[in-house]
Amino acid sequence: IGHAIEAASNFRIRHGIAVAKGIAFETYLVWSMGFITKQQLDKTFSLLNLYGYNLEINRNIRKFTKIDKKVKNKKICICVPVWKISS
Repeated sequence: IGHAIEAASNFRIRHGIAVAKGIAFETYLVWSMGFITKQQLDKTFSLLNLYGYNLEINRNIRKFTKIDKKVKNKKICICVPVWKISS
């Protein structure tokens, strides 16, 4: 999603910031699909916020995700964060 965010911003958003926004976006998606808990979602956003990232994204990134290098058979592939909770 980071590459799509870069493209949607006409490359005004730097790569590292676009990747952080992509992490936030994909984490929100997998939370909304029930793959992670709200606690895991909040932890991800808390960590990204520690670095002061503006996590807002342009709503028209969808058209850019369709031409991203991770599109397979016309389906958008996203990363699913895996959490290991230690005691």
